[in-house]
Amino acid sequence: MKRAGRIYRWIIISVICQVILLVFLNNVYLARRGEATATLVETKEEKPKNNLKVEIPQNASKIRVSYDNSFAAYMLDGKLEIMHLSDKKVVKTIQYAQDEITLYSWLPDRNMVIYAIKAPDSQAGKVQVVTYNMDSEVEHAYPKITGVPAKSEITDIELSPLTNVVYAKVTTGSTSAKIYKYDIMSELSFVMNTSEKMVMKEMNYDNKMVYQDDKNRLFVWDGLKASSKQLTYKERLALFAVVGLDDEVYAGELNGEGKVVKIRYGTVDQAIDKWNTVDLKTPVLPENVFITADGTVYERVEDKKLVYNLKTGEKITYEGNFVEIFSKHIVTRDGKTLKIDNIDGK
Repeated sequence: MKRAGRIYRWIIISVICQVILLVFLNNVYLARRGEATATLVETKEEKPKNNLKVEIPQNASKIRVSYDNSFAAYMLDGKLEIMHLSDKKVVKTIQYAQDEITLYSWLPDRNMVIYAIKAPDSQAGKVQVVTYNMDSEVEHAYPKITGVPAKSEITDIELSPLTNVVYAKVTTGSTSAKIYKYDIMSELSFVMNTSEKMVMKEMNYDNKMVYQDDKNRLFVWDGLKASSKQLTYKERLALFAVVGLDDEVYAGELNGEGKVVKIRYGTVDQAIDKWNTVDLKTPVLPENVFITADGTVYERVEDKKLVYNLKTGEKITYEGNFVEIFSKHIVTRDGKTLKIDNIDGK
């Protein structure tokens, strides 16, 4: 009995020590490690705002609107300018003395931009990823990627707001690229050498990335196992998006001319030939297919100034030049005028 009592005491002491250690890690150690956190949040459908129309500079380029159409961003003379759409004025300008911002995008669920800098601090052979939150006004610079060729630049960035994992594609030559990863603590690691044509889309709820290689084959990179698995299929595929609560992958089946003849979508734990399909009446170029956050599949018909919902048959007409489309609104540009119009029936 005495021996059993001693065992029970040591068990209790062990449990107490483990609890103390966990409290220390959670409230002291990790709290000092920076801002990187992983929070599972419920994404709510934003109510569409009234139609908006604002004036932007004639030579503005790379125009993008935030998920809830609160902000519009564009590149102008090497600067990234961000306009508050309701106030119709620029509220943030991001620029560097000599460094070049090579690309940027908005996060899909918050008013945060993520952008890439080529040769930060005029240091050739280095590139960097930075985020800026418009609501909190917090900037976060990720560690620089070093040791790459002098003219290298980041040509794609994928960030999952739920896992806080970032993948960056660094184009190092006319045909070559490297993939790097930042984990939840913003620590950098090399993932793989690849082709400049590689397309990647990160999953929202899992530490995985789906990518398309230069032969139009699909693979899944498992961030925990640090390994790739091919999603085998007899036809070539163009990767479009990963959306929804189930992390559904959307890809276009290509014909011999490289045009999309069918949209396939499903999860990576299913065989591709078991995925759902959306047939196209006529083949279209991959760049004319758009997938919104709610899984709506659109085809853009530029010469007719319309966007066609391939699932429902609904047609949305527009004026000017198409910029992008969301679940609730469409963005177009006509000269200096940027328009954000609600989509009826959504």
